[in-house]
Amino acid sequence: KVGKGVEPITVLQLIDDLYKKGARARSQYLIRADRNERYVHGEQYQDINRLTGILMDIPWQEYVPRVTVNLLRNLVLTWTSRLLRNRPSISAYPNNAEVADTQSANAAAKMIEYFEQEIDIDELMFDIVSKACAHGVGGVKLVYDPDDDDVVWDAVTIFDFVMDPEEDQENAGWIIFERFIEEYEANLLLREAGVKERATTVQYYVGSSEDREGVKVRELWYRPGPRIPKGLYALEVSGHVTEAMEYPYVFNRLEDPEGGMKDSFLPIAMFVVSPKRGTCWGDTWMNDAVPVQRQLNEVESTLTKLRRDTAGAKLIAPGVIANAIDTGNQILKIDDPMQAQMVRYMEPPRINNLLFQDRELLNKRLYDLAGLNELMVGAEAAKSGQSAKTIAYLSELDSMKQAGTARSIERFLLEAWRKTLVLVRNYYTEPRMLSIVGEDSLLAQLSFIGTDIDGVGLRL
Repeated sequence: KVGKGVEPITVLQLIDDLYKKGARARSQYLIRADRNERYVHGEQYQDINRLTGILMDIPWQEYVPRVTVNLLRNLVLTWTSRLLRNRPSISAYPNNAEVADTQSANAAAKMIEYFEQEIDIDELMFDIVSKACAHGVGGVKLVYDPDDDDVVWDAVTIFDFVMDPEEDQENAGWIIFERFIEEYEANLLLREAGVKERATTVQYYVGSSEDREGVKVRELWYRPGPRIPKGLYALEVSGHVTEAMEYPYVFNRLEDPEGGMKDSFLPIAMFVVSPKRGTCWGDTWMNDAVPVQRQLNEVESTLTKLRRDTAGAKLIAPGVIANAIDTGNQILKIDDPMQAQMVRYMEPPRINNLLFQDRELLNKRLYDLAGLNELMVGAEAAKSGQSAKTIAYLSELDSMKQAGTARSIERFLLEAWRKTLVLVRNYYTEPRMLSIVGEDSLLAQLSFIGTDIDGVGLRL
């Protein structure tokens, strides 16, 4: 059902319309994310055509070798490690001093610890942040899975969803997740929904120039609002809606469960590397670093060409002498003094020092764009002769450059755990046993249900 004064529309039409709107807002960020990801993985001879807006091969002279010096990969690993080196984590606290709330906070803390072990939070965070470095945005999809009776976190990238392009994700009204599944799984979903047609497979790109075949699935989450008062969840498989229901994630407010106020949220928590006004898709320093990496490759390719020319010195000699040398004759007797004067090697080309200066400048520029000091990467700090105090000061400066991204990640973690607590509180209705490996590898077990975390707040 739709709101008053709103023209009726089918669920499939709604999914198509919203998807086109979201894909249009995402398109310019998606092509940059694809290019940046390729550069990180070493595919560095393509770039975005300014006129067509698509990735194209870079024009290149055939006689110049294509040399790639991939500094971006190491920069991404270092940048990610520095952001996560303090391991930001979430703790629970009681909203007031009552004994029941204190016990609820202890239960929530144990539950968070259990979840962190189950999803391997350190590996998941490193994977999300390193991909966000190239994409500008990262996050997790968090839903309650009725089949496993569990709350599930799935890492998502800019390639996995489109959403209402609001700058503040809390104001976003809808999101569409897209994925590809096997044909037999899609046919099973269609049969369960009473659809007699078979699924249609399509080609899709998964990175590293690899194409696969699968069936496209789109999952719409539309929060309650003026257009659809009760909201909508819908699943589309190969152009057929196999499931549709009222929006499931509408709950009483966790801070005041008896007050009657309702809250709804989209099943996603996300962060941006650098925010952009008016959109949920973020910017990243990688967009500035890729052109510098291109220039660096050009300098290295030119140097390689010149070194090869220098090693292959050319001999100038009359034909008889040249042929005698080619046949392997090691002793040549030249009686004609004029011919003897003609035999000589050409002087090899000289390598301009400007090329070496450009290489050093481009290297420094890459580190500056990433917000990293060159002394802090690799073994440069040990041989530079810098004092420990200077190195500590440079490390502090790097942290200041990354403060904006760090704050966005902190908000993302708080949002992810807040939504997780809400889902746990409402769907964990039966007691379950949580097994937690604690200090000295001791195994602790805790009986737990969702209502055990009423009256709990979160802090970083």
